[in-house]
Amino acid sequence: MAQTADVACSHGVENDGLDLDGNVKDIPNVVADSEEIRVEQNNADIGVDNLISREVAEIIIHEKGNKDEMARCAELELAIAHCKKRLRRIGDDERSIERMQLMGKLVQYQLELDALKEELSDPVQRIRALRAITVMGHQFSLQSATGRNPYCEVCLSTIWRLIQRYRRCNNCGFRSHDKCVQHVLRYCANIKANNIFFRPRIEICEERGLDLQNYKCAECHHPLQFDGTTDGEPRLCDYNGHYYCPRCHWNDEWFIPARIIHNWDFSKYKVCRASKQLLVIIERRPLFSILKLNPGLVNYVDQLAKINKLRRNILLMKCYFVCCKVARKQRILQNLRHRQHFVENSDMYSLKDLVDLYQGRLLPDVERIIQIYTEHITKDCLICKGKGFICELCDDTTVIFPFSENVATCLDCLATFHQECFNRKSKHCPRCLRRKSRAHPMSLVDDVI
Repeated sequence: MAQTADVACSHGVENDGLDLDGNVKDIPNVVADSEEIRVEQNNADIGVDNLISREVAEIIIHEKGNKDEMARCAELELAIAHCKKRLRRIGDDERSIERMQLMGKLVQYQLELDALKEELSDPVQRIRALRAITVMGHQFSLQSATGRNPYCEVCLSTIWRLIQRYRRCNNCGFRSHDKCVQHVLRYCANIKANNIFFRPRIEICEERGLDLQNYKCAECHHPLQFDGTTDGEPRLCDYNGHYYCPRCHWNDEWFIPARIIHNWDFSKYKVCRASKQLLVIIERRPLFSILKLNPGLVNYVDQLAKINKLRRNILLMKCYFVCCKVARKQRILQNLRHRQHFVENSDMYSLKDLVDLYQGRLLPDVERIIQIYTEHITKDCLICKGKGFICELCDDTTVIFPFSENVATCLDCLATFHQECFNRKSKHCPRCLRRKSRAHPMSLVDDVI
């Protein structure tokens, strides 16, 4: 889990006090309050995670005292020391939820500290970092005075770049006036997406009543009422099922992963700003195993069945490329650099993969690359072509490969045969029989007969 380096001097304090949907929770004023929360949330993974972050925030506030600023490196060192202290206190139970969460936070803080030190070793990056500030996990950098005038996501007014200082989060794109930065309530979506315990929602959210939210916005806690004023109008986020005020929900529309996985529904639905930023960040990450989440979908969607077959063929072809010096020199697998997970597994998809598949862009692109791979193995490269197979069950001397059409591959030795020949021979692999006979000559009498 790589974390983007934070700045050298921070005007805000990191605060992970969120629920699963990224909504801001109130931070206790003393560590004793955190201990009370620990008792109440001991069985909740995210509760333990939030508790650790709150304790770290309390320690940083205490250490700051009357100082206006504290170097971000110093904040991270305090956080790391606190996590190590807690780990020593809870013992060696490796299956403890608290221990797992502490280890996750410790790794997160240590990676962030290492990245920050590496970044600050570069003078150019150091100057840029000194101009940035961190608030609620956002890494805000000053933007140039030219370009279009965006909206401030805090005060909802236009940012006139020529006359107003304007900051943008380097990680999630949150935009704000410089004067409004200290009033940001939304936690950075990138920090949440990079948490090792983060999992995207894969269930379609049922609509719930406002009473479950205390008739308040799920993010800023502004009062909500259907027949009230415009600024109190409840707006439903289709991604997490919560209601938000117009300040936190701009009626943005986006693809909902759960609706795609379960309904193959690629309509765009209205989501709050926090969900929009999160979905944009994870758009290219391979987070969804369709065959596990909805195994029956492949039987009804031809496009999905085709891409699954092509991806299995890619993995078979990869076995040839990793052993071929010509392929390595040509960096042939780099044709899939924009979808690197296609050469790592055959079942994980990103949100963008699924959208491109539905809109007809993915299949032609992958088929073009498969054609390049096929020509290399079967025609252009003597090394790869020499690793083909000739069916031992018939007289046809045509060279075949595991990714060829109408072939069968032995799961034990990977020898390849014509599918019809393999079925006719009761699916017995002659190569395996030979190997077994050499190892145990008398054990195969019945098989030979």
